[in-house]
Amino acid sequence: MNRKLNFLKAISCFMVVMAHIRFPGLFGEIVWKAASYAIPVFLMISGYFSYGEKNDTIKRRLKHIAFIFLWAYASHFIFGVTKHLIKHDLLTWLAEEFTWKSPFDYLLWGHVSFADPLWYLIIMVEVYAFWYFVVRAGKERFVLGLLPFLLVTYVGVAVFIETTDRPWYYCNLFFVRGLSFFLLAYFLRTEEAKKLLQWKRYQLILLTVLGFIILLTPTVFGLPIKFGDAGLIPCVLGLFALALQKPEKGICRPLEFIGDKLSLYIYVFHVIIGGNPILKICNFLHVSVNEEIYAWLRPVLAVITTTIFSLVLYYAIEALKKRKPLHA
Repeated sequence: MNRKLNFLKAISCFMVVMAHIRFPGLFGEIVWKAASYAIPVFLMISGYFSYGEKNDTIKRRLKHIAFIFLWAYASHFIFGVTKHLIKHDLLTWLAEEFTWKSPFDYLLWGHVSFADPLWYLIIMVEVYAFWYFVVRAGKERFVLGLLPFLLVTYVGVAVFIETTDRPWYYCNLFFVRGLSFFLLAYFLRTEEAKKLLQWKRYQLILLTVLGFIILLTPTVFGLPIKFGDAGLIPCVLGLFALALQKPEKGICRPLEFIGDKLSLYIYVFHVIIGGNPILKICNFLHVSVNEEIYAWLRPVLAVITTTIFSLVLYYAIEALKKRKPLHA
């Protein structure tokens, strides 16, 4: 078990929460952009642990991630139906959300308009499905050779989409965003990548910092050319390589536990649980809330409430797993 990767997963899932439930103003934009490293890290973890695996293992993981997507989709759908039943506009919502374009949006961009976070799960299903056939055909090295082209394609597409202010999900073609970062970590398991992993700690920290500087510069200075995604590659390479050095040496046990056991639940449910629960409770109790202060507290509260919910859900599921059948 890599304790540092679990720590990185925890920080990354918190960043995803704060990307979707933002701080106000420029600071919120900076956090949103900084958080764009998080999903590539999750994609890289999948790629790293797929190195050398046979097609049976990839097939099992494909089924597992497909099952996760199905229950996550069902959870968001039930939440949406419930919310719009209360609002008395369920039929309007269904007509808007489910059109002839919906299957294409799901398959091409991973875009589920009522459940934005699910795009990552769709892309992972597609990546594992593709990789299953690659492994089955024994073409891993050939596909790995496409990595430079895929990374350049990703940066080019991301810069174009953000600069021209097109919908963000147009960058989510599985071979543009998903396969490129999956293969990047797969590459780290090869002999050719050993030199990078032997870099000293301060060198990897500098690489990571350089990546974040490139990533954030267009947002901080309001530049017209949004080239920030070019910084994602050195950023995630540095972070991942740091996590691979002395993996058994932990950093913070509670965060490692969150990354290992709760990060998936936090990712799936943060939009549902972390919306505006505190504000709604205060309104119900007729307690006045300073909206400006609440806007700054809301992302932090979302992290806390979603983590608590995920912890309760995790232990509830574990208890059900351990429960003996009544006839036993």
